[in-house]
Amino acid sequence: MKRLIAISIILLVGCQNREDKLLNEYFVDMWIHENLILNEELSTFAEDTLSTDAAALIQYIESLESKLKGFDSNRNYDYDDFNELDSLLDYKTNTAEFFGTDSELPIKAEFSFFSLKTKLEDYLNQTENVFLGETLFDQFRDGELQSYRAWSWESKRFYNIPVIQLMAEIKEIKLNINRIEKIKKRRANNG
Repeated sequence: MKRLIAISIILLVGCQNREDKLLNEYFVDMWIHENLILNEELSTFAEDTLSTDAAALIQYIESLESKLKGFDSNRNYDYDDFNELDSLLDYKTNTAEFFGTDSELPIKAEFSFFSLKTKLEDYLNQTENVFLGETLFDQFRDGELQSYRAWSWESKRFYNIPVIQLMAEIKEIKLNINRIEKIKKRRANNG
């Protein structure tokens, strides 16, 4: 569903009539709301519940997140400024910088979506995380993040995605890592 909405938005970017502007506002509102919900749920997790590996992964993700361009989760956006809507729906800038121009050949820089995938797989492959990883990350199977079509996991999740949806995707990954850590801690306390 999210992918279909993203494609609809990408097709509407650049349209200047009132109906298209209202539709863009609706989709941006929806993703801002999703980001707020994810922020609220993330705030319920205490940092001291994270294992060393999880804390390092979250720190990496937050560094990557801070390098993304075009969206500030702490800001109220003015929908009367169409340029602001366009910046939230921009997909080219972050795709080029953190993924590359070819959907089949992601760049392998320190801060890239390929590196995020690699670090996330390393974390999920730890013995106690495998089952939880397969449960919370629906595309984690046989020790790696997979896609069910020709595209790689990182292509499907991050290639040509509007920045506002990109932020929600990244927050969802952080949230799932926190959920894994919470479950592990609960299991350890229950013996």
